[in-house]
Order: sequence, then structure tokens, then C-alpha cells
Amino acid sequence: MRFMHKLLVHMHERGLLFKDGDFIKFIMPGKYRLYGIWHRYAVERYATSEAEFERRLEDYLVEKQRAAVNRLFHVVETGAGEVALVHVNGRIVAVLEPAERKLFRKGVSRVRVTRCDLNADMAPETLEKVTEYVGSLSVAGVSTLC
Repeated sequence: MRFMHKLLVHMHERGLLFKDGDFIKFIMPGKYRLYGIWHRYAVERYATSEAEFERRLEDYLVEKQRAAVNRLFHVVETGAGEVALVHVNGRIVAVLEPAERKLFRKGVSRVRVTRCDLNADMAPETLEKVTEYVGSLSVAGVSTLC
């Protein structure tokens, strides 16, 4: 049937469903048949094995779809005077600068966050971890954090 849209999300994926370019909802693995003569459906897939979720609609999803985002992701946000170390499966994978937000998938990976208040004294082991990690990065400007 030409008015039917077939969409497939594999077991190792999750999807964002769009209708006429607008986000509708998150979809889980499965086969989907959507009907509509005047509508175009599309799915943007992402692998569950990738810990960090980086998509163009990240801010919109956090603000307007907060319940769904909280169900599927760890939302890591820092305040104006703090940085955060994000550990995935025991390894530091990201350093969030002040007033920054990132999403990390729930499920496959173990996510832990260590927050550092820039206005207070840091524990020596936390400062050592931050300095060691930031020193290993080749990204310009990151070393100014600590």
C-alpha cells in the first residue's frame, strides 16, 4: 500500500520518530507501520552502545519531553560554579564545563558523575583526576578548567 510507511528499529537501537519533520516520540526496537496519505514519517536511529547522546534536538527534548528523557537518559547538568567528570564503565569520558548539559544513555553502560565545586576546595584525589584527564586531552581551552 503506498500510503503506509514501514519503519524498523533494531534490537541494539532506539529511535526518534518524526512526522513531517517534527519530533513525535521515542520508539523502542520493533517494526512499525504508520498510515497517512499526507504525512511523511521518518526515524532517526541511535545505537544503545554509544554512551553519549548527541543530537540536534537535545535541548528541545530536555525542555519539552522531560519525562521521556529521564526514563531513557542520565541528564548531567553543571551549575555556573562547577564542573563534572562523567565516568562510563569506570573510565572518564567527558568533562563538563560550568553551565553545560549532556545526555548519557541508560541501560548498557554504567554512568557515574563526580561534581567539582570550583568555589570550594577540591579533595586532592578529585583534583588529581581532573588534572590528569584534562592534561591528556588535546582539545584547546579545556586545560583552563582547573
